[in-house]
Amino acid sequence: MKRLLALVLSVAMLCSLTACGRSSRSSVKSSLEPGSYADYEASSEYNAAENAAKAKEEWPSTQWRLNCGASATSSWTQAGRYFNALMQESTGGKVKVDIRSNSGYSGGSELDSIQMLMNGDEFDLSIQSGLAYSNFDPRFGVVSLPYLFANTEQADAVLKGSGGKMLKEYLSQYGMFCLGIGENGFQQLTNARRPVQKAADLSGLTIRTGLNEFRQAAFEALNCAPLPLELSEAVGALGTEADGQEAPLALIQSENLMGAQRYVTLWNASYDCVYFCVNQNVYSQLTDDQKKVLTSNAAKAVDYQKEINRRHGQALLDEWKESGKVELLSFEEVDTDSFRSALADAEKWYTEELVSYLGMSQEEAREYVESFRPAEKK
Repeated sequence: MKRLLALVLSVAMLCSLTACGRSSRSSVKSSLEPGSYADYEASSEYNAAENAAKAKEEWPSTQWRLNCGASATSSWTQAGRYFNALMQESTGGKVKVDIRSNSGYSGGSELDSIQMLMNGDEFDLSIQSGLAYSNFDPRFGVVSLPYLFANTEQADAVLKGSGGKMLKEYLSQYGMFCLGIGENGFQQLTNARRPVQKAADLSGLTIRTGLNEFRQAAFEALNCAPLPLELSEAVGALGTEADGQEAPLALIQSENLMGAQRYVTLWNASYDCVYFCVNQNVYSQLTDDQKKVLTSNAAKAVDYQKEINRRHGQALLDEWKESGKVELLSFEEVDTDSFRSALADAEKWYTEELVSYLGMSQEEAREYVESFRPAEKK
């Protein structure tokens, strides 16, 4: 994994410095009629015709390809559909967005899809997890430090402020323009073996994690056997290779990750965001007015994604409470002190990664982490 990280870093930086990519696909003909677009979870508040940015200039006929790193029912893909609707309304159907969810894309791993966006040879836009980005640059992993954020309000404040500004700058170094930072949410625990109320209850379990060294190290500190798998591989692994897994509530719902997972622990230990990015070459070729239309519609799509992500997560909690199909431990019932104690060295492990792989000094690494700590915790 470490060799892979170094390799991807070098390739990505080379890609950025040489402005690799290709021109916008203005010549690609879409099968969609002007003003038509795939369904999204519409409401009066998210009416595309009323909310779309007003374009002052004529747009060329263009079809962009957007990769969403989750299933077709996820909030990520829903946001992509809403963005498509907004862009079509803004341009009179001239700009259409072909949305590829992970259920409709078999071209490779999360890292592959990010590299394709950087290169601009397969995707023009992407909505992908921050933890996926941290696989090739550990700076993106800062958002997921254990118990960094107490709630989504704290995460919102940091990511809308200087912390989010820094992350967007880092994305630009890889040939991507960040249109907005959405939400994956707090990772929650499910398993088929037993209730997990304290850190010791996880001992000996095999827990499916993402392909992320930082999350794997965290579960090793909890005496678990981490099983690193792509999100798309998780369903088949649960009940066979893995006793349990971690994922945000909305993804548990959209990816059908429960199966025989009877026990759920809302430990709120690690938060994850999603980045909505466009290939820098695609963005640079737009006029100033077109950029305003794109960024305005993308910002509305990100706000929409966060809203339905939280709503879907709450709906799943309500369903569990009503059905009694799972044994649910709320955050208030969890012995968070035991988890915090077990994960006490996680921040030290993370800062060492910044030092080892990015050449930061110890002081720079500590200052970097502090810059993401909510004001209430400083």
